[in-house]
Amino acid sequence: MTTAGEAPQRDVASPGRSRGPTLDGRPLVHHVGSLVLGYAIGLVVAGPTFFVEEFWHGRPLIDQGGIWWVIPAAVMAIGFFVGGWLVGRRCHRLEWALVESFVVASATVFTIFAADVVRRHQLGQYLNPGVDKLWALAGVGAIVVGVLGGLTGRRYKLLGSKSSANGGDGNEAAVGDSNEVAPKVG
Repeated sequence: MTTAGEAPQRDVASPGRSRGPTLDGRPLVHHVGSLVLGYAIGLVVAGPTFFVEEFWHGRPLIDQGGIWWVIPAAVMAIGFFVGGWLVGRRCHRLEWALVESFVVASATVFTIFAADVVRRHQLGQYLNPGVDKLWALAGVGAIVVGVLGGLTGRRYKLLGSKSSANGGDGNEAAVGDSNEVAPKVG
């Protein structure tokens, strides 16, 4: 109840308490939002690149010989890295950066693999052992790149929060779970 001249108090949770489920000190909805954003970015970059690579002049680039297939592979790796980076940047703890970036990269790889299986089925093609090996290597590589993106995003967050807390320029070492010291640039 307010009296004349008093501003009404809003229903704000106290600093130690939050509304709804939390994970890693953040509301669960923030984690889900990070996962969806990372997945969407990874899929938006890797999906069309994969599509173009698969239908380049009627057949996949990797089947045409040469090293031109490296270009779409690099673009897709950037998509996985950025997706992992976005997730890792929003994590407070190293473990969650690893887990969430792994989940995002795995879900993206699975979606692209499923799309390739559907595409092959529609064209009357089937996976052969050589393609299976390539998919396994590409999947592991994409997940590793996504997790590295998550770790890089978390490191970026730590450097940014340390810098803003101390009024520095962002080149200070991060305080966290590692003993690494970032070099002072300048």
